[in-house]
Amino acid sequence: MTKKQLKQHRLLRKHFQWGTFGKYGNEQLKYIFLRDISDSHLLHILGHIKINNKHPYHPDTILALDNELLYRAIKNIFISDYINVEVHKDTEEGIPGGYYYLNNGVPIYISKAEYYRLKRINKN
Repeated sequence: MTKKQLKQHRLLRKHFQWGTFGKYGNEQLKYIFLRDISDSHLLHILGHIKINNKHPYHPDTILALDNELLYRAIKNIFISDYINVEVHKDTEEGIPGGYYYLNNGVPIYISKAEYYRLKRINKN
């Protein structure tokens, strides 16, 4: 990607939204920004589109999804698969970033950026 393409994609990923029915297709339709789609979800979307080819997607849509993978590789961005996870912080200081407990009780470490990303996704 050229610098111009990187800049254009950086703007696109903030506004491009993908409709999803959840990981297993049994949830209510929800729209998420391209920048918030987990890596595994993004790969599944592209695999479904390119292998099954059941749904005629606009070439620009496929290009945006492909470019998102490339953009993440260039920028060393990893989006973990925490969709629909309720996060509970186990500290009293209230500062984002630190150890949290997932809704199944498993402790994980979440960075400040990941904390705000989860908060933004769970609002929708």
